[in-house]
Amino acid sequence: MGEPGWRRLVLALAFCFVVGLDQVGPVHAQFQSFRVAPNDTTVIQGDNVILPCAVDNIQGALQWAKGGFVLGYDYSIPGFPRYTVEGNFGIGEYNMVIRDAKLTDDDEFQCQILPTSTHPLLQAIMWLTVMVPPETPVIVGYSNGSDVNVQQTTTEVNLTCRVDNGKPAPEVTWLKNNEPATELVQYSTERLSNKLINAKSIIALKPRREDNGAIYSCRATHKALRGRVLETYIRLSVFHPPDPPTITGYNQNDILRTGQTVTLQCTSVGGNPLAQVVWYKNDQQIDFSYTTGGNRAVNDLAFTVDSTDNNAVYRCEVTNVVHTLPMVASVTLKVYFSPEKVTINGHQNARAGETITLSCISAKSNPASVITWISRGRQLSGAVSAVVPSPEGGYITTSNISVKLTDQENNVVYACQGTNDQLGETTRTEVSLRVLYPPFPPTIEGYTENTSIRAGTIQKLKCLCMGGNPIATLTWWKGDKQMPAVDKSVGTIASSEISFIAKEDDNQASYRCNATNPATAEPLIVSVKLTVHFPPKSVTITTDPPVAKANEKLTVTCTSSSSNPASVITWWKDGSVVKSIAAGVADAENGGIKTSNKLEITLSPSNDMDTYECQARNDVLAMTVHDAITLDVLFPPIFSGTPPQISVVEGEYVVTNFTGIANPPVTNYTWFKHGTKLKLSKLNLSRTRRDLTIAHFYAAGGVLNMTNVSRADKGEYRVEATNGQGIGKVNFTLDVQYPAAITKITTPVYADNGDTAFIECLAEANPVVPNMIKWSRAGYTMSPAKTRQVYGEGKSFLTVYNVSKHDSGAFVCTAQNGIGSSATKIAELLVKYAPEIDKSPMYAKAASDKGMTGKLTCRAKGVPVVEFTWLKGNTVLNTTHAKYRAVTKKIDTVTYESNLHVMNVSQSDYATYICKGKNALGEDQTSVSLDGTSKPDVPYNISVVAVNGHSVTLGWTPGFNGGLVTTFRVRYRALGTDASAFKYADTSSNNKFILTELSPNTRYEITVKAINKKGESTYQMKSIQATTKPEKTGQVILGINDSVVVILALSVSLSVIMGVTIVVVIFCIRRRRQRLRREQAASDAASSRNSSAPANTIEMYAPSDRPLYPNGGTYIDDQSYNTYDKNMDDFATDSYRSFDDDEDVKRVFLPQPPNNPQAQRYTPAPRSSPAVDTQRTFMVPENPNVPGEFISPPRGTNARPYVGNDTDNRYYAEQLRQNQLQRSLGAVQPDLVRLTPTKTPTLPPNHPLSQSQRSLGTIPQSPAHHPSIVHKVSGANPNMPIFPPQHPSIIHDKVSGPANILPIPARNYATHEMPPSTVSVPAIPRRVTTSGTTDMRPSSRPPTPPVRTAQSSLEMRGHLV
Repeated sequence: MGEPGWRRLVLALAFCFVVGLDQVGPVHAQFQSFRVAPNDTTVIQGDNVILPCAVDNIQGALQWAKGGFVLGYDYSIPGFPRYTVEGNFGIGEYNMVIRDAKLTDDDEFQCQILPTSTHPLLQAIMWLTVMVPPETPVIVGYSNGSDVNVQQTTTEVNLTCRVDNGKPAPEVTWLKNNEPATELVQYSTERLSNKLINAKSIIALKPRREDNGAIYSCRATHKALRGRVLETYIRLSVFHPPDPPTITGYNQNDILRTGQTVTLQCTSVGGNPLAQVVWYKNDQQIDFSYTTGGNRAVNDLAFTVDSTDNNAVYRCEVTNVVHTLPMVASVTLKVYFSPEKVTINGHQNARAGETITLSCISAKSNPASVITWISRGRQLSGAVSAVVPSPEGGYITTSNISVKLTDQENNVVYACQGTNDQLGETTRTEVSLRVLYPPFPPTIEGYTENTSIRAGTIQKLKCLCMGGNPIATLTWWKGDKQMPAVDKSVGTIASSEISFIAKEDDNQASYRCNATNPATAEPLIVSVKLTVHFPPKSVTITTDPPVAKANEKLTVTCTSSSSNPASVITWWKDGSVVKSIAAGVADAENGGIKTSNKLEITLSPSNDMDTYECQARNDVLAMTVHDAITLDVLFPPIFSGTPPQISVVEGEYVVTNFTGIANPPVTNYTWFKHGTKLKLSKLNLSRTRRDLTIAHFYAAGGVLNMTNVSRADKGEYRVEATNGQGIGKVNFTLDVQYPAAITKITTPVYADNGDTAFIECLAEANPVVPNMIKWSRAGYTMSPAKTRQVYGEGKSFLTVYNVSKHDSGAFVCTAQNGIGSSATKIAELLVKYAPEIDKSPMYAKAASDKGMTGKLTCRAKGVPVVEFTWLKGNTVLNTTHAKYRAVTKKIDTVTYESNLHVMNVSQSDYATYICKGKNALGEDQTSVSLDGTSKPDVPYNISVVAVNGHSVTLGWTPGFNGGLVTTFRVRYRALGTDASAFKYADTSSNNKFILTELSPNTRYEITVKAINKKGESTYQMKSIQATTKPEKTGQVILGINDSVVVILALSVSLSVIMGVTIVVVIFCIRRRRQRLRREQAASDAASSRNSSAPANTIEMYAPSDRPLYPNGGTYIDDQSYNTYDKNMDDFATDSYRSFDDDEDVKRVFLPQPPNNPQAQRYTPAPRSSPAVDTQRTFMVPENPNVPGEFISPPRGTNARPYVGNDTDNRYYAEQLRQNQLQRSLGAVQPDLVRLTPTKTPTLPPNHPLSQSQRSLGTIPQSPAHHPSIVHKVSGANPNMPIFPPQHPSIIHDKVSGPANILPIPARNYATHEMPPSTVSVPAIPRRVTTSGTTDMRPSSRPPTPPVRTAQSSLEMRGHLV
């Protein structure tokens, strides 16, 4: 049984049940019946539909059912919003109305009228069919309107059309070009679970060539479409080959001419896809640019005909994807062209009587050209012609003719012309034949042999040659090298001139002139030999023996290079000529002569670094050349200017520099104390402290760093310096100064009233100074009548006369020797007297609540010690009992206080207690009452402590506080005002308060009361009066708001002042720049007057009358040094500018080290300038965090020398510059060191280094560079070694921070420019560094360096350019 059957059965049973219930009732004659019964109905999805139901004589209840489910008697049909029952119910119309029909509405509907007792059940069944329009057809695998590509050879192609989701199934038809298709079609449907149906139609095609472009469409029709048609289509593309190509634009055997324009058109008809059309010329592709349209493809090839087109095959090829083998059409062109040129070959110059053959060759021609010869206006006969095919097409014609030359044949013109008879075009060329004869011999002008010319002058030589056909060709030669020349010709005269600067190698050199033309078998030659005078280029200096040692004899030989005539050699030292010995002359290169001269010197240490200059002079030319040698004299270490004693404050850091001067440098330093060798720690050398003689001493070479010096370090010291030449020694005393310390003081000192008291104070110090110990006491008059102080060596006695109890107290002994802070100790003077108990009201009472601890206070003064006893009534209290505990303390030298603590206070403890104070001289007592806590007592003894214009400072004595924490209230008002003018101020201070914001010059009435949590006392009836001070003239009284205004006004004023300051600074800087420009201009002008070469240029050929050294005679080259003179303030002003960017600052010249590490640098600066004091060597330490001077490293370290342009150390160099800038500006940062010279020693006149080195500039005259300056260091880490610049005997004085002593910026300074208050890094003498050379004196060129056993260090030196 199906589902509708079950539904009918259920409905029948329901009606039977209802009928059974209505069996009782009247029977009517007419039953209820359908007037209009519902029938099967169809509706399109989305439309509205009415299911009619009309009943006559309706008696029972009416309802509709859907799919066996009754919808109820509510005609709005709840749960089905699209369903309603509508109609004229009065006449029995109950129509079911369904709006917006859905597929779910496709079901069985019933109109039911329930039976009554007299009327049977009435029901009518109908079926509602909902039609759903299908989706748009889809041809599977193709989009609408797409092309379907098929091969013509394909046997069958199936196209599938699907039309989905329709109800009922749609009708599907195929059309070809809008006509019903005749091919086989298969149609099928597929019913879905949701009542929808998919339709499928398959058409089988057999594509043919004529089907190309056919449109196949799939069309769907359906009742729900209301006459609309759904359709999709594809276009059939049948691939097939094109037709063979055709060529138009040229007919076979047509004759073309070069220059003619031809258009060849290749056309391909048909084919799917249309064909590709490509042009080829002689099998080379030349054009691929075809066009398509109108079922054809066309490629037009337009070109201008040239000779290469003769017999050229132009081929057109067409292909498409179906026919890959090309279909071809071609044409072969025939082109006529005349020869582009004719060429005549053969000799055109010959001697008279010779026969020459001329050959004329035509370029390719089609047909072959005809060649004719023409001379003197007539055609020549006897020519022999030949024609050969050209590989490039056409033909080449050759014609040869022979001509015999005579004297009359010179410059006769022979013409050759080639003619293409078919085109009537002719090409012509011609030549001139010449008869050759040689020129006359050449001559030279401009120089007469055996006359001398000066090297460096311009010499001109001219060669002349006459006659010849053609005229002669002239060339100049020096040996086998041709010289550039200027050639000219006038008529039959040829000339050639050379111009050159005479050089040394031109001496005895031969210059020759060669004249040639085609008629000369060999060149015609003329030559001249020159005589050139030239100065020597250089001098060479050698020494014997190679290694110079003190106390030995040294021979220095100077030999000049070649010179013509021979040069004269002289030796110079310090601007003066030195006596020497001539060593002879010898032949040299370029025909010159070399000269030798020698010096013999007995060496001493003072000769080390002496510079001797050799000058070679060519007297004829008045030109000189110079070289210099700096002596490298080996000698054992010596010490210069070392102080015999060094004083240092205990706990400070001392750096002593006893670096010896030696050559070679000192290899080892040994330190002794009292004759005992010291084991000291060295830089970067780890050693346990127990291995060291003095753990806090560090040694680095000759520099001794003593950190945290103690008085145990004082004593006699010796340092020994060793090198390969011996040992040098120097002794010094270390005096450790320390502040005064009090070692003994008598205290306490007891005295009876009226006695004389004596107090002694002893102190230890270094140095011990007069009046080192003094006595004092605050608030005590140390008058001569009362006291006397007597000072002896390290001790002081204080005598106090006629003492009384008022003299009791603490006397202060102060010891001060000017080192460090003062030392103080207290001596107590105690004058004996009986106890005196303080019976003030504040001590007369005590208070405590029950159960708490009460505290009673008793204070007494007396000497000797006061002892206390507490009584209650007449009973002495046991203060060791748990109930009572007494604590006694000393308030000052004579005041004692006893506090009685009553534990767990009860009613019986409220009583009066007796306090007794007793010593050997007597006793005193007072009573103290203990009661419960209460409000405080009135303060008393109100007083004015201080008065100001707007404030009054008050003091008072508090009364009893009632046993509780107490505060105080101050009441005040101006006199003459009523009670409402009172003002109040509260304070927690016990005895002092400052009233503020008072009016000046006003009298105030003031009183005080006390407050605790129990209540308040009354105000002290005895008020005080105080008058504030009057306001000063011009004084402004400021409140809080006024202060803010003033602060703002001050801020604005300061801002304006700062702005004006900045403007003034900028103005000053610009003024300085202008001044520097003027100075620079003056310097440049002066330099240009004195020398035409730049400042750095070495003068190779200086006039012989000029002294070699500026300071050696009367000549002083002020222009070299004073054009940029500045003091340190000037330098500080402009040194902040970038040396790289500011054009107003003169550049610093830092020469690069040469490849030869032993080479020296030339420094043209006055010997008074520190720029020539020494070569500066600064090392980058292995550990940059270790403080200390960057000095030349000991052997074996990895430190590298710092050079100004070392890119690896660019950051370090920048730090050097910045630190020096801050130092020069006086704004030294904490990590910089400021040095203060404290001593400038003077060497004795007979000292071996005194006179010589002063004259040579070794010892700078500035205190900042003197080798014996002593400085001290303080304020740094006591465990960190500090090393100063490695300069003999320098100790840095009282500076803060690590001693990173940095060099001053490189420029030339005069002695007076060096600041007396700040020591810049002194130039490091060469002996101080472990390796290095020193250029101590200026010379005209870099001196020849001595042979060194140690590696020379790199220089950091500059001078102004």
